[in-house]
Amino acid sequence: CKHCGKKVRGRGKDELPGSPIGPVTKSVADFLRYKVKVTQRDIARVFKGLFQLTVSEGAVQGFHTQTRQKAKRLHDKLKEHIKTEPAVHADETGAPINGTNGYTWMFGSKRIVLYETNLSRGGKVVESILGTNYDGILSTDSYGGYNRISTQAKQKCLVHLDRDLKKLLAPSKEGDPLFSWAKRLRAFLHEARAHYNAYHAGTLTKQQLQEVSGRFQRELLGFIQLSAAEPDIRRLSKRLFKQQHELLTFLDFPDRVSPDNNYAERLIRPCVIFRKLTGGFRSKTGTGNHDVLMSLTQTAHLNGKKPLQMFHDILMTPPQTLSLDCCLSP
Repeated sequence: CKHCGKKVRGRGKDELPGSPIGPVTKSVADFLRYKVKVTQRDIARVFKGLFQLTVSEGAVQGFHTQTRQKAKRLHDKLKEHIKTEPAVHADETGAPINGTNGYTWMFGSKRIVLYETNLSRGGKVVESILGTNYDGILSTDSYGGYNRISTQAKQKCLVHLDRDLKKLLAPSKEGDPLFSWAKRLRAFLHEARAHYNAYHAGTLTKQQLQEVSGRFQRELLGFIQLSAAEPDIRRLSKRLFKQQHELLTFLDFPDRVSPDNNYAERLIRPCVIFRKLTGGFRSKTGTGNHDVLMSLTQTAHLNGKKPLQMFHDILMTPPQTLSLDCCLSP
């Protein structure tokens, strides 16, 4: 400095102030961990074997934590945006946390994916993400935790119901009341899905689809036999009665939801792979890193953004100017 004589050094391109490791190395570590699904030990081996760069597993964890701290505001914005999406698919999977049973929840729309790891598998987690009143369509399996909040509409996965019916048919004999009931119900559900597929194939208009929706809803009531002699018919009839307004929503909103929950299962699969790779989470820090960075990674993927570039932008952009443009399309 010409005034005080103190030696100062300017910030060069791709340099992080006060850090001997630059943003390229750190963003590559984040990419390997949350996009490619590589363990921290192997990330250190990659750096050593390919680039002769020696870093410890703890240092790699520190890279993720630094990115997560800078990206926390983006994750908070995703939480606000998910509440305004017209339709959300949700699912959950086991996620051990330091030896204790935990769960990673996934809430995904057409352009946003949000992961939340929690010790609870209760409906309070759903409420904390979508609020008590979600003005959209919630598509899930039949787990009761999703019933806690009110929504514009709900869609339960028909594939899960079809599997239960298929199990009933296996030991039953043709001619039995249970066999006949389950077979007719399966055919009914397959017909409804065929109309949905015809709409997306362009052979059925949206108006025609909605016209048959009322017929399917009325016919569904005929399968509800709460006083049937067969226990299995009564058991599934109770489910049909409880979910009668949540099984055929896809006929009224074919552009927003589907008759199955495959979309949610695909979005939660990265977390399942991550769990198998790591065995679960060891600390609160690791859990937080996963939820924030995995959410941003999958959101970027849905929007055609490059996760590696996104991590680099997060590290290099001042927090006050960092926006969701790095992972979310307009």
